[in-house]
Amino acid sequence: MPYEIIDEGDGLHARLYGFVAPFELMECNREVAEHPDWVRHRYHIFDHTEMDSDSVWAFPDVTSDAIADEDRALYADRMNLTRVALVAKSQKMREIFKDYAARNPLPPHTTLGIFSTLESARQWIRDSRDAGETPVDADRAASAGGS
Repeated sequence: MPYEIIDEGDGLHARLYGFVAPFELMECNREVAEHPDWVRHRYHIFDHTEMDSDSVWAFPDVTSDAIADEDRALYADRMNLTRVALVAKSQKMREIFKDYAARNPLPPHTTLGIFSTLESARQWIRDSRDAGETPVDADRAASAGGS
């Protein structure tokens, strides 16, 4: 498995590294969504910064559709999740993230952010935590164009 899922208490950090095939990305995504302690997680970070740059070219155009469709089902009842951060150094991977985001894969109270560094994603998570953001606040931020 070219990924590791780290439980950070109130969130999960999924670190993908090396060559990651589309099915492995979806497998990681399912493991994060179905984590046994999901009820206490307010955020997820999907960190692609150590992913082999060749991986991106293995992702067909349908990957964003397939992942977004699956995420709509996996996250439909996750009222606790307020932030999801997608992180990649690769511009091509961030374009794939934007394509995924355009498919509205997450509930309306969950804000999705796309970042080029893990540090900026973590700051975004900290800012929401420092502000005492709740799922209702996240819903307002998302509808106001936040993130």
